[in-house]
Amino acid sequence: MFSRLSALMSALAIVVIVTFIVVVIVGSRRSSPGRPSAATPSRVPAAPPADHPPEVEPEVNASAVTPAVHVPTLSLGCIVERIRNAPTPFHWSYKRDATGVGSTDWEADISADSISGTLVDGSGTYPIQAARSDSAAWKTAVSVLTAPLPRSTFALLEDSPAPAPAAVEMVGSEYTVKYRIDTARATPAGASSIRKALGPKGFVNGAVWVDRDGCPVRFVLDVEEQLADGSVKKSHYAGGAIAR
Repeated sequence: MFSRLSALMSALAIVVIVTFIVVVIVGSRRSSPGRPSAATPSRVPAAPPADHPPEVEPEVNASAVTPAVHVPTLSLGCIVERIRNAPTPFHWSYKRDATGVGSTDWEADISADSISGTLVDGSGTYPIQAARSDSAAWKTAVSVLTAPLPRSTFALLEDSPAPAPAAVEMVGSEYTVKYRIDTARATPAGASSIRKALGPKGFVNGAVWVDRDGCPVRFVLDVEEQLADGSVKKSHYAGGAIAR
């Protein structure tokens, strides 16, 4: 009898111990909800639908990037000051072909301290040489290069709507704004100024490439002027100041 009672008590103790262990294990799992178990795998975010691909940073095409374009006000006469006081060295080239005058070509390398070039016309080739230290020679060289410029035409274009920005183009190593020139585009007030300067049938056509300050880096102009006697004077001007 005693032995049976002892065995029953031992079995009951084992059941109590096992029940306690189970309760402890279940309780510890419930107190740690963030910890995934083998029976409850971690949730994986669903992939986006095929018609809504994930966003990505677009690739930049460097060749499609263009510099901001500043459209300067024309200042064609500034080339005179640049020849007189060159901010940086440049090569100056200017050709003029005019009725009754013939063809003349000026070429010069110009810096802040020296001018070295030539003048070529129908009578021969003449040197243009000057150092800034010789003020008289410097003034003469500057005059030889700038006096033949069509300053009145430059002034006429600056004050008219004839020049129209057309494109950004490289001239030498410099970005420039190209202006197309056509005095037929002038307003009535502008047309009146053109007729006064060039005669009833006068006009200017061509193009000018200017830097960010509006100073010409290159220009090609065809001018027709109707004189008082009805005859027509034709002039072709082409020039450029290319950095070197």
